[in-house]
Amino acid sequence: MNLDLVREWLEAEMVNVRPSGDGAWLRVECPWCGHQDLSIQVDPDDKAPLTYKCFSASCDKHGVLTTDVLREWGCIDEPTLTELAMYNKTVNPYVEKTFVVREKRDYRIVNLPRGNAMVKLRYIQERLGVPLSLDQLKDFKIQLSILDMLRVNDIRDIATSQSHLRAIDVNCIGFVSLYDDYLICRNIAAQKGEMRYYNYRLSGTRKSNKDDLKIYGLPTDIDLLDPRAANINVTEGVFSLLGAYLHTSIGKDRRNNLFLANCGTMGQSTIMRVCKQYGLTKVRLNFFSDSEIEVSAYEKILKELKGRLDIRSAIVWYCEADDFGHNKKDIGKIRQVSLV
Repeated sequence: MNLDLVREWLEAEMVNVRPSGDGAWLRVECPWCGHQDLSIQVDPDDKAPLTYKCFSASCDKHGVLTTDVLREWGCIDEPTLTELAMYNKTVNPYVEKTFVVREKRDYRIVNLPRGNAMVKLRYIQERLGVPLSLDQLKDFKIQLSILDMLRVNDIRDIATSQSHLRAIDVNCIGFVSLYDDYLICRNIAAQKGEMRYYNYRLSGTRKSNKDDLKIYGLPTDIDLLDPRAANINVTEGVFSLLGAYLHTSIGKDRRNNLFLANCGTMGQSTIMRVCKQYGLTKVRLNFFSDSEIEVSAYEKILKELKGRLDIRSAIVWYCEADDFGHNKKDIGKIRQVSLV
C-alpha cells in the first residue's frame, strides 16, 4: 500500500523539509522543540510502521506515526488521515488503538408515574418552563428512577452500595450519557456545598474503562457527506444543555448539530472525543457559558484545538441568568463573544 497522500502532506506542510539521499526519510523542523532534528520515515520496509525521531538532546520525541500524531502536527485532511490509518491497520491492528470508535449500548429508558417521579418531572418543567411529558423525557435521554432503569434492563450488578443506590433513586434525576456508559445523576435536593452530580456506571462495575464517555448529549443525525461545517454546541451542565437546545434558535435544525454537556470533562477533550467518534474535521463551535466563566477559558480551549480541527467559527454565548438551564424568561437577553 502506497502512502502518497501522507508523503505529499508532510512535504507540503512541515517546515524546512529535506529528503534523505535515498528518499526513505524526511528531515524537518521539529514541531515540539523547533530544532531541525526531526526525521520521519516515509518509505518503510515491508509491513513496518512509519516512525519518527527527534535527535535533539533536549527533545528526543520518537514513536510510530499515527493519525493522532499527524493531527497534532496540523493535518485535518481526511483522505490523508484515512490513508495512514488504513496502512497502520494492515501493518499492526494495535497501532491505532489510542482511539476506539464506540458502539452504543442498548439500554431502555422507562419513566413510570410512581414514587417521586412526578415530583422530579415538575422540577424539570418548572426549571425549564416547558410542559414536558413523561414520554417526551425519553427523547432527551432523561431517566427519573435509576432503580426502574436497572430493573427494566435486567442489570443485576450494581456499581455502588444499596443504600447509596436508594438515595440516588430518591434525590436524583438521571441523564443517560452519549453511549449509555453512565447515568449522570443530578441531585436536585443538594444543599449548598453538597455534591450535585454523581456518575453511575451502568455496566455495574465500579472500575471505569478508558473508552467510556461521561458526556451527556442529545440524539442527533450526522451526515459526513454534508459539505457544511457541523455545529458543536457545548455547555457545562445538563440543564444548561436542555435550556440552550429548547430556548435558542440553534436547536431548530438537529442535522449535523451536536449538543454536548461536559459534565466535568475538559471542553477540548469533549470536542475532540466526539469529533473523532463521528469523523468530523470541519466545525463551528458554540459555547453556552455559565456566567462566571471568563472568555479567556474558551480562548485556552481554542488554543488546544488549533491545528487539530478546521474551526470555521467559535462563539461564546452568555445570558442574563447564571447559566442557560432556566426558562426562557429568566435566560433573558443573550449576548455573544466571537472568538473566530
